[in-house]
Amino acid sequence: MVDNARMRDGAVAALFAFIGLAYLALTIVGTWNNYSSVPFWDMWNGYLEFYAHSSEGWEPWWALHNEHRILLSRAIFWVDLHVFRGSMVLLFTLNVLFSVCIFLCFFATLRRLVPDGQRRITVAAAAGLIAVASFSWIQSDNFTWAFQSQFFLAYLVPLLSFCLLAWSAERDSRPLFVLALLTGMLGAATMANGVLASPVLVVLGLFLRLGWRRIVALLIAAAIELLGYFHDFKLPPDHSTLLGVLHGMPMDLLRYLLMYLGGPWHFVFQGRSLWFPVIGGLLLLTGIVAVGVSMLRARRAAPLQLALLAFLLFFGGTALGTAGGRVAIGVEQAMSSRYLTPQLMAWSALLILLVSQFRSFSKALLVVLALFIPLALLRFQLLTLEHPSKLFDHQVAALAIQMNVRDPDYLGRVYFNDRLVFDMAAEARRDHLSIFDEPPYRAYAQHAGTVMPQPGAACQGYLDDAVPLASDGTAYRITGWLTKADDFATPAFLLVADADGRVIGSALTGIPRPDVAQVIDPKAGQSGFVGYLAGEGRPRGPLTLIGQSPACQVSVELPAAP
Repeated sequence: MVDNARMRDGAVAALFAFIGLAYLALTIVGTWNNYSSVPFWDMWNGYLEFYAHSSEGWEPWWALHNEHRILLSRAIFWVDLHVFRGSMVLLFTLNVLFSVCIFLCFFATLRRLVPDGQRRITVAAAAGLIAVASFSWIQSDNFTWAFQSQFFLAYLVPLLSFCLLAWSAERDSRPLFVLALLTGMLGAATMANGVLASPVLVVLGLFLRLGWRRIVALLIAAAIELLGYFHDFKLPPDHSTLLGVLHGMPMDLLRYLLMYLGGPWHFVFQGRSLWFPVIGGLLLLTGIVAVGVSMLRARRAAPLQLALLAFLLFFGGTALGTAGGRVAIGVEQAMSSRYLTPQLMAWSALLILLVSQFRSFSKALLVVLALFIPLALLRFQLLTLEHPSKLFDHQVAALAIQMNVRDPDYLGRVYFNDRLVFDMAAEARRDHLSIFDEPPYRAYAQHAGTVMPQPGAACQGYLDDAVPLASDGTAYRITGWLTKADDFATPAFLLVADADGRVIGSALTGIPRPDVAQVIDPKAGQSGFVGYLAGEGRPRGPLTLIGQSPACQVSVELPAAP
């Protein structure tokens, strides 16, 4: 009987481990499918423009990015651009690794607080839920946007500082205490909410009953952190303030706050009603109160339990600050994908507290939740298998920037100001960094305005359209298709030469062309292209489309002007 029970428990534990690993594997696949070296939105100024000024002293590193000081992320950006030429592989990889670190930190805490071998299924089910929370694709913005390392660090770093302080209390370890203090101060170098880490460490130190010298050290560290952060601080003009919102829209603030606390339940129940996250927020608060009351009654709490409560206090302060600054945008904004990371972490912390504090916590309920929630979120996790078409649009926008073509239709997909983006990208273009280091962009920079040798192999292709860009005045957006004549392979990109053989344009292939596949060959199904003729008005005479990788060429006529 004992052996059968062990086998059953082992099988259940293996099932939850499989679920967690499956979620991680799908998240890795999703991050791979969403990889792009094209800077997006804040990356033009916060990544490329920062790097251009990074050698000008300390100020560019500590300067505000909106209301945040993203020093740690800037260090990562610098390494990516200086060492890896802005490929962003490091950035996407770290986003996944940070989520793994979050899981490992929670898992280690769970194992320390619930070591009893008789609760193997409970631990396995809780660990499975924590894995699902750590790797769920409902927080996809933080995996698919290379800029988002600070969103993981802003919660991982404080969590580590709280756990380190708890471990230092358990072992009466001075090195661990110093490490906790420094890690807490490092929180200010992640995002604005990171400044709360050191003050919360002071509160945690009091509950851990540290000696007065260590409490004073934590107070001094918190004071230094706050003074350093808010020196020369300026709140962005478009941000509302907590006091203003409390006075003007208190009910919206309360609703936003509750929806922020219970955001994951909006996705668990497939977005059927905005009441689900509100109820979830109330449940989170109820769970915290229940744990707190139980600890008070027992008059004891493990240091790591207090660390988790400290994290929930930190999360609560973050939620309140976010609500005050963002509620004017709309309460639904509380469930933005990027905000799901801290929300899921808060629920992981509460789960560990419930399982560790209430030994009678229903194993059956936990197992049901550990099966139901992954199934409920599976629809979102399977989105990792898709290949977003927007990534091609981002590459076209980067081509427009490389060619100095102002095309708001495409540029607006990577940055909100289609004029400033050219200045922000200037040094990256000059030094061939980031997307501008890739072959299509380097080739145009190298050959623009020159006569280049044309390959002997023939292409088949057609120039469907050449639309003048009113915003530019002299440039044209071109579309068409191109494939190699002998084997119907599609070139990776193409250059366009005028009647004199001078390169005056470029285009990227990869657009589905089922019409070409049907008439020419199925291999030519992705032969569609879009690109630009730059800077000299409407060219005269035939144009030559010069395919690259594989090389081929074909002469085409420019479509008649409308």
